[in-house]
Amino acid sequence: MSRSYFFRFLVLSVLGLVSLGTRPALSADDLLVLNGIDNTLSTVDLLKGETSLNKASFPGFPNQGVVAKDRLYVVASSSNQVFVLNKQTLAPLDTLFTGPGTNPFAVAVDAKDNVYISLLLANQVMCFDAFGNEVARVTVGRSPEGLLIVGTRLFVANSGFRFSDYGYDPGTVSILKLGTLTAIGTIDVGTNPQWMAANGTQVHVVCTGNYFSTFGEIHVFDGKTLLPLNTIPIGGSPGYITLGEGRGFLSDYFGGVFSYDLANGSVLHGPGNPISLGTIGYSGLTLDGKGNLYVALFEDDSVARIRVSDESVTGAFPTGDGPTNLVLRHDNALATQNRHTISPLPDPMGQGRMSFAVRPRPNPARGSVNLSFPGDDGTNIEVALLDPMGRVVRAAPSSLRSEHLDLSGLPAGVYFIQAVQSGHKTTSRLVVIP
Repeated sequence: MSRSYFFRFLVLSVLGLVSLGTRPALSADDLLVLNGIDNTLSTVDLLKGETSLNKASFPGFPNQGVVAKDRLYVVASSSNQVFVLNKQTLAPLDTLFTGPGTNPFAVAVDAKDNVYISLLLANQVMCFDAFGNEVARVTVGRSPEGLLIVGTRLFVANSGFRFSDYGYDPGTVSILKLGTLTAIGTIDVGTNPQWMAANGTQVHVVCTGNYFSTFGEIHVFDGKTLLPLNTIPIGGSPGYITLGEGRGFLSDYFGGVFSYDLANGSVLHGPGNPISLGTIGYSGLTLDGKGNLYVALFEDDSVARIRVSDESVTGAFPTGDGPTNLVLRHDNALATQNRHTISPLPDPMGQGRMSFAVRPRPNPARGSVNLSFPGDDGTNIEVALLDPMGRVVRAAPSSLRSEHLDLSGLPAGVYFIQAVQSGHKTTSRLVVIP
């Protein structure tokens, strides 16, 4: 759902195996893109500016990928699996099963190749050793999401999301010892902590808020002493985070890219002055260490490249359907910093591949929402509103270019509008407010 938030709630059961394309191994500067609608992996060759589609496909929603040594780990949330691939060839090496109904959310890998996975629906974190054996599983806070390794500790962002009423318990971060998952402590943070990143030994926690009355904060604490250092009221509803170039960068699905100064915590770009690309669907993001920020645009089926020095857009690359998470192939820092994250030649911004889409307005909405369908081919459109568990709560067939959808009686929270036309399915997030 960040996320980023789209990822949290695709918990439908799907069966199958990873399938791979026949393209050659990736270049050193490839950006890997996980696509959340068609469940595929795309690559962008950053030297040539070329995109390759369908490099791999997954049986469940690919919520996150991280690179560690020679491997790529991909969390397939709705199929309760983590796939281990050769990061060069994308050949499958192993599959880690987390158990039915667990909905794995995030993965982190330590220096000994132990693999840690947060289990959203089980309120647990589990550990596999380097040989694929489960060695530990512990209960943490409610609805754990992002993971981060700093030193010998694993940090777990407990979002507090309640699937029963779409509300939130107070957000916390659990601190566990690597290997054994022995509890070290718990830190109170803001509402709905999702993803984290490290700046040295500092832990930066994105607290997204509840999307309509409590808004985004960055909680910063020392990863060694566990003492709080700063709380940055950045506003909006940010989800993903990446750190570098002296700044923290965040994506807000509807609001754009936010940023803050790592040295003093001052907000550089927030809801009032975001880095905006004239669209919505801002999702995963990462820095390449060469002065460029890459941002996945979920609803445009593209990745934008932004030059950090002057915040100008220098390229846009088409992707698979619904890009969510980005990973640089050579970026082993992802195993410990959990930065989020990446083909035809670069396209002009705003001209993605998507031929059919659904756009809800207004968003957030109260009482009712109007829908439009860019790319409508004039045939019948089946529209369904899904709750966070993937259950249909409203359904309406339509052959019109716009549709009025009644939201009365629905609890406040995040939903998904799914539209199907001529065999093409598209999804957009909708926030319902009281």
